[in-house]
Amino acid sequence: MSSSSAEAPSGVMDDVALYNSKITRNYVEYLKTFHPDVDADELLQYAGITSFHLEDSGHWLTQRQVDRFHEILVRKTGNPDISREAGRLTGFSKASGALPHYVLGFLSPGSVYAMLGHFHPIMTRAATIQTKILGANRMEVVVTPNPGVAEKPYQCANRIGTFESVGKMFTPNYSRIEHPECVHRGGKRCQYLITWERTPSYIWQRIRNYLLLGLAVTAPILIHTMPGTSWLTSVLSGGAVALGAAWYTEFLERRRLAESIKSESELAGSLLDEINIRYNNALLIHEIGQATSMILHIEDLLKYLIDVLRKRLDFDRGMILLANRELTRLTYRIGYGYSEEDEAYLKTVNFNLTNPESKGVLVVAFRKQTPFLVDNVDSIEKDLSKKSLDFAHRMGARSFICVPIVFEQESIGILLVDNIRSKRNLSQSDMNLLMGLARHIGISINNARIYARIRESEEKFRSLSESAPDIIFTLDDKGAISYVNPAWEKILGYPPDEVIGRHFDRFAKPEDHARLIAFFKRIRSERATIRQEIGIMLHRDGSERYFLGSAAPNVDSEGRFTVVGMLKNITEQRQLELKLHHASKMEAVGTLTGGISHDFNNIMQAIGGYNQLLMMKRRESDPDWKYLTSIEKLVQRASDLIKQLLIFSRKMESKLKAVDLNEEILRFHDLIVQTIPRMITVETDLEEGLYVIQADPVQLGQIIMNLAVNARDAMPEGGILRIQTANVRIDPEMKIGGLSLPPGKYVQLTISDTGTGMTKEVLEHIFEPFFTTKEAGKGTGLGLSVVYGIVRNHGGTIACASEPGGGTVFQIYLPAWSPTEMPAAAAPSQEEPTAKGFETILLVDDETHLLETGKDILEEYGYKTLLAQDGETALDRYRRNMKEIDLIILDLIMPGMGGIKCLSELVALNPHVRVIVASGYSASIKEKEVRRMGARGFINKPYKIQDLLRAIRSVLDES
Repeated sequence: MSSSSAEAPSGVMDDVALYNSKITRNYVEYLKTFHPDVDADELLQYAGITSFHLEDSGHWLTQRQVDRFHEILVRKTGNPDISREAGRLTGFSKASGALPHYVLGFLSPGSVYAMLGHFHPIMTRAATIQTKILGANRMEVVVTPNPGVAEKPYQCANRIGTFESVGKMFTPNYSRIEHPECVHRGGKRCQYLITWERTPSYIWQRIRNYLLLGLAVTAPILIHTMPGTSWLTSVLSGGAVALGAAWYTEFLERRRLAESIKSESELAGSLLDEINIRYNNALLIHEIGQATSMILHIEDLLKYLIDVLRKRLDFDRGMILLANRELTRLTYRIGYGYSEEDEAYLKTVNFNLTNPESKGVLVVAFRKQTPFLVDNVDSIEKDLSKKSLDFAHRMGARSFICVPIVFEQESIGILLVDNIRSKRNLSQSDMNLLMGLARHIGISINNARIYARIRESEEKFRSLSESAPDIIFTLDDKGAISYVNPAWEKILGYPPDEVIGRHFDRFAKPEDHARLIAFFKRIRSERATIRQEIGIMLHRDGSERYFLGSAAPNVDSEGRFTVVGMLKNITEQRQLELKLHHASKMEAVGTLTGGISHDFNNIMQAIGGYNQLLMMKRRESDPDWKYLTSIEKLVQRASDLIKQLLIFSRKMESKLKAVDLNEEILRFHDLIVQTIPRMITVETDLEEGLYVIQADPVQLGQIIMNLAVNARDAMPEGGILRIQTANVRIDPEMKIGGLSLPPGKYVQLTISDTGTGMTKEVLEHIFEPFFTTKEAGKGTGLGLSVVYGIVRNHGGTIACASEPGGGTVFQIYLPAWSPTEMPAAAAPSQEEPTAKGFETILLVDDETHLLETGKDILEEYGYKTLLAQDGETALDRYRRNMKEIDLIILDLIMPGMGGIKCLSELVALNPHVRVIVASGYSASIKEKEVRRMGARGFINKPYKIQDLLRAIRSVLDES
């Protein structure tokens, strides 16, 4: 067969992608270095090649494109040998990518030429290559064009330049190429005989070997012909030279090895980057594929898709535009990388798809299902509509890629990306990747739309159930649950897969099973309807939920029996009712305590009054004196008991003063012992010389008693309640209970028990109002929150440590008062002679005994006394004797108008009226309030005669 017949006719594969873009990019790099005056973009445009094609290492060019590029290249440079010169740059060009690094990983040119069969397919698909070793520095390379390929002579010249560059990479000079056979000279193949200079390390290795061999041969001969000293000197000299040659050879090999390792490292980094990109793209495809099967709601799908694109693609911005159902408008649906202002603008923009004359890139891409890679918006300005141009300028886009989203040959929308911050050039690979993604996105969107249409019909029948706040369920004929709406999981915590197929009574309390089964049998056998039955279901965590339940039979067209029911969650309502009932009961207890305290204090006042009258008529030597003093002490103890009861009902008005905490603890000790069961031991460890604190004694009592009662409840089987005090100093860096306290002196109160303890979850909520682990009726959930508030209001902090089975420890830190800050303590009161008087006093009280004792006492001390048993009588007497009455002692709790109304009326009659309010129920009104209403004094029952007389004189003697 003749050579001409062996050649493929020109043009058979002219438009097949055969040559990697790296080859042409190498030409462009050569131009920039040696012909900077030549406009490379003009050459590329002539050849039908874009800059994006060259930047994409995965892009391949056709024979026609590279031929046109070479044609204009030679014309512009005037250099017919430019292909060979550009080829010599291959080994050093950035355009070759990782290839030069990979080549340098070999230790000699021969190794590189031997691997050409592996390198060649990376650069071209036009031919195959075989190599053969002809000598230590000589190689045969044979290139055979593939069928149908018609390479040009300049490509052969470029290949020769590339082969020459390999030698230059290892030695000072290019390799020498002989080309005895060429397809362009009638041959069937191109044969290249390549010879290269030996590397310095190779030459020195040969010198070393020859020296060692010569020394080994001549040394035995010279030993017989030379004197011993001369022979030894000669041998040592020869050995030194050989050793030097060996060392230098080793040095060159090490240096070459280091260069090779460095090159391999750079190559590894480059390959790793490429692997990461490929891995990222694979993840992107995988995640979008997952979305296709997992996410069927269109809005959720779009959010997921745009989030995946944002994370996985190297673009600054991206958006998805979708067509409406009528395919008349293209609108923005979702995007990333845009400012809030841009987002607002995008939501107002839509592109008309009905105008056949529209030249907008997005519309054309949608209508013709063609992708666009625009590297410069200005270059296509004349082809754009005004609206598209305004859109591009408004969004600040210079270059972008838009690809159609298509499903089964029908356009759905547009995927558009661009870079405005990173300025990274967009490439053909980017567009190819986006085209692949757009196909997956089209499938996902179509699936979501089909699912939405199916759901629309189902939603008409299920929307009520799915959106209902109440549980809707169905049971089969065996009583197993066949359907529950989402409210079941929301209210009871069980996901549907843990519910469907299980018998309905398994979610109720065991004691309710029989009742529920009876209801089911009644529905099934009698076709009865159950309405408004109250029951309890168990949450997944074991807690109870109250329901108002209804159920009815349902028989379908095929006679299958089911039960359809609804459960209305009334747990919160029920709990509120219980809390309201409990709170009302507690309020009633508090009110009862206050009422009892009033009556009790009045009784104690009467008893104390009679007793004090008797003591006024006796001397200490009187035989009855000891009995009278005992009665006085008992009255005081009864008064203290009432005050302690008022602490629990929080009916005591409190004031801050200097307090010894140890004394307060001892004051409550007996009450604590009497309150808690005998199997609980109360221990105290109180530090002597405890710092004085500024506190409200009543609120301190609340703290002590609340924590003691909590400890009691935590030790139902008995244990130890320990109360300790200590002086402590807080350093600046210390934190108590996670809070920082001002540094200084503090009093530490520790109350601990050996009870059941608490879990970490419970511990996190113990100070929250209304949080309680006790059963309903056994706690308000306010005890510890009140303690916390009191401590914080005193400038202190509280910390709690506990674990299940390990007891509980509360530590309270209250700031100490320094002696300079503490007001001077009042001197112990001495029994000073009580001043007598002569004024007229109106005594108002509903208790006859108090009026009697009060009248006798006041008259004993010289006062004239008028009496009134209610507010109405008091007002009447004051009106008639206003000028004579100098002072009114007024009880607050009385039948009729009561003390408060009476006080207001008295002040209205005479703004200067002198009134002392006396009450056995301090919660009815505070001292500050009654003073603000016009009272001049306030005294709590039961009171001592001396206290009353001092109060009277204090008011009467006011200027």
